[in-house]
Amino acid sequence: MARISMGRITLFSLLLALVLFTGAFAWYAFAGDQNDDYVYLHEFTNEKHFGLCDDFDLCMGDPVSTVSQVISSSWKHYIYWGNGRLGSVIMFATNLLPWWLTDGLNAFMLAAMFLLAMRLALGQHWGERPLMCMALCALMWWVLPWHEFLLATSFAINYIWGAVLCMWLLLLLFTGRGKVWAVCILAFVAGTMHEGTSMMMDVMLCLYCLQLLRREGWVRRFMLPCIVFALASLLVIFSPSVWVRSGEGSMFHFTLWLPSLINLFLIRQYFFTLMLCVTAVAGIWMRRDRFLSFLRDVWPLYAATFVGLLLIDYVLPSHMERSMWLCNVLLIIEAVKLAGRWHMPVSAALRRLMAFVLLAGMGVWMGAVACVQYGLRQEFDVISRLYVSSGCPMVYARSTVREHLPWWTLGIPMTVHDSILSLSFHLHSKYMSHDLSKEQKIKQRKNSQLIILDPSDSLVRMDSLPLLPGNMRARRSGNTFYIDSLHGMKATYTLSKPDRADATRIPWLEFRLWNKPESGFSHNVHLYLKKVPVTEKMRRRGIVPPGRDTLYFFEVENFSYPRMLYGMHVERIDSIYRPPKTSPLLWINQAVSSSLTPMR
Repeated sequence: MARISMGRITLFSLLLALVLFTGAFAWYAFAGDQNDDYVYLHEFTNEKHFGLCDDFDLCMGDPVSTVSQVISSSWKHYIYWGNGRLGSVIMFATNLLPWWLTDGLNAFMLAAMFLLAMRLALGQHWGERPLMCMALCALMWWVLPWHEFLLATSFAINYIWGAVLCMWLLLLLFTGRGKVWAVCILAFVAGTMHEGTSMMMDVMLCLYCLQLLRREGWVRRFMLPCIVFALASLLVIFSPSVWVRSGEGSMFHFTLWLPSLINLFLIRQYFFTLMLCVTAVAGIWMRRDRFLSFLRDVWPLYAATFVGLLLIDYVLPSHMERSMWLCNVLLIIEAVKLAGRWHMPVSAALRRLMAFVLLAGMGVWMGAVACVQYGLRQEFDVISRLYVSSGCPMVYARSTVREHLPWWTLGIPMTVHDSILSLSFHLHSKYMSHDLSKEQKIKQRKNSQLIILDPSDSLVRMDSLPLLPGNMRARRSGNTFYIDSLHGMKATYTLSKPDRADATRIPWLEFRLWNKPESGFSHNVHLYLKKVPVTEKMRRRGIVPPGRDTLYFFEVENFSYPRMLYGMHVERIDSIYRPPKTSPLLWINQAVSSSLTPMR
């Protein structure tokens, strides 16, 4: 398409690319299929048995193995599911590739994201500033929300691939390289990757175009690809499936209160607020002309980030960290640009030595994280074999939960609990229901979700497990809660204060504790309810309360997010009482009805 000059290849840049690619490839190879990956292994048939396209969500389609299945599944996904992203098409298409090629592409894209960020931040000769490159790497690992399942291929394609394409586009636009038609093709591809990145890019590119239009007039080479990007993004943002999955607009119901805005800008997206403060301070010590030049370059990004934050917090705040992925990448680039104007008062040789030491440390760290992921993958394999061989939705096995991962992993490795629901969907549909009809398979699948219990509980009656406080009457076994009766789909769980000293490093957690210091904090969540029929095997093992034909389990929706629950435990679980909806029209109707009722 369009050739990018990445500058002169140095020993440092070559070793950096090798470390990033090798480390990422090891993670993806050890992680295997994760989270949303399972559903994309199956054909999208668009059969609705219990709700919106449950056959896809429950992995009920045949395994994808042909080009025709990829095309039909991609089209139905665009019409009937949650988005029309090009990333979803790529996910279906990866079923036709060998696993090592898919993992290799993901690893290449992760390395490319880092290297493109260095090229945008430090210019064509970025390889000759190794210490600044390592500073950018440190910010990337710390600021970006790697705990959001980024080792799943579906997440890598949506966020890492999308960021790479958008940064490639920005580099071509700003450097003036490439044929206009080729850059327009790249703009179209980048615009259809993910609505979170394209929405922010739309605002930023629009402001850059207006700024350029005022200074130089119509610049076809820059503005035409921006128009193509905007039109391509509309195909995703206003795809039919987005409106359908949102419940015909019901997702637009979140309210922007002052406390939520404070939490948004000071805690959840603290790096954006920090960059605003750093920019203001830089204006004091930088020369006026240099500061104004920097401000002209960066203000469209700040404005686009601000608009994106408000919009996402209003539409779907639970996806804030993922949707603001590209914004945070570009903010890191601007932070390194600003820091690059300051030169350390040490020799160039010493700076190179420090950079190589840091690079070696990063290589060792990435290898250690990969080893942790390898151990977690062994747990995946053990639990998968137990689930398939026993045919029972309750599997007794020890498994690592996120709160037990070493703090230095930054929450990057993925545990079996991160994909427990999708894992059970996929295993059941693939191995355990060959003799059932489609309808029987789906009904059985609804009631047969994988539940992992600790082996120490295998000889303990469920009704003898410790009872948690709260009106849900929940009993805990590992990361799963057993409830005596079904109260509803909503509940609050109250968490303790951190019981580990290093938990205080998480500002979001500390802020929420500050909001409710007397009991930790409560949070309204969706619960994954699991209705499991009692079998004779369960009765023989003595784990079922007397007279019980059904067991109910649930898991908290975001219980596995490490930066949310790190170093904490659940103290109580309470159901939420929801009174009937009322409105003035309903009151008038009731009043009129009662007045017309004859008295006896």
